Amino acid sequence: MKASRIVIFGHSHVWSMRRAIAAYVSRDDSLEVTAPLCGTKEMPGPIVYYDSAGKIFLTSTLSALIAQTSGRTDAKTTYLLSMVQGNYYNQLGMIETVEPFDFVLPFAPHLPLDSSATHIPYGAVRTMLLTKMEGVEDYLRLMSRTPFAARTIVGGPPPPVRDDAVIKTLLNQEGITDPVSAPFVRLKLWHLQNQIFSELCLKFSLTYLAGAPADTQDEDGFLRVEYVKDAVHANGPWAELFLTDVIAIATASEEKVDA
Repeated sequence: MKASRIVIFGHSHVWSMRRAIAAYVSRDDSLEVTAPLCGTKEMPGPIVYYDSAGKIFLTSTLSALIAQTSGRTDAKTTYLLSMVQGNYYNQLGMIETVEPFDFVLPFAPHLPLDSSATHIPYGAVRTMLLTKMEGVEDYLRLMSRTPFAARTIVGGPPPPVRDDAVIKTLLNQEGITDPVSAPFVRLKLWHLQNQIFSELCLKFSLTYLAGAPADTQDEDGFLRVEYVKDAVHANGPWAELFLTDVIAIATASEEKVDA
């Protein structure tokens, strides 16, 4: 069946997606694209809740959106794009709260290793990041149980910026005086987060799309300057390219079904 609609929801990364939607609609309205939930005001609180018996629930605004969407006549041709949270790797390694650290990524051993930093085993770094990502596995498990599981795309955040000055601007605004971590440490953590999300989406039969559309990264993998919005977000032009990739996935899926 032909995809008719893409519903996007999530936190701060969706602001740029709303700009991309406006640009898409202005040139092509063959597919309805909407972003009804954007930011912490529209999606307050954690992404999952646990009751006293340990039962897990999606955050209420998202539960309501899924219920409303599943009741529409076009539900079976609707795709979901989840862009909740995403900055876990920045929470772990954007700044040096104690001392500089570095690690080796087994699947990207070519990335530079700072000999002057404290070297932490890969397994320990992965465990630390998983701790930051508490609730993500339960969230993806619940998303895999919705009527849209086969048509749910989980979007990853854009690559980190290379320029420390962009991050220092954010830290100064927040009154944070800790030094910025090394660029390649941030890049490794971004790769590791993508790896974890990819593994979990595979486990729950969801589609993962890393936030790196073609030609948006520099020669080392950082977000190119023309796509930087601020220290942790990409801009509208990046979102337009990302939306193009999302639409391509929906189109490829419908072609597979039609075949």
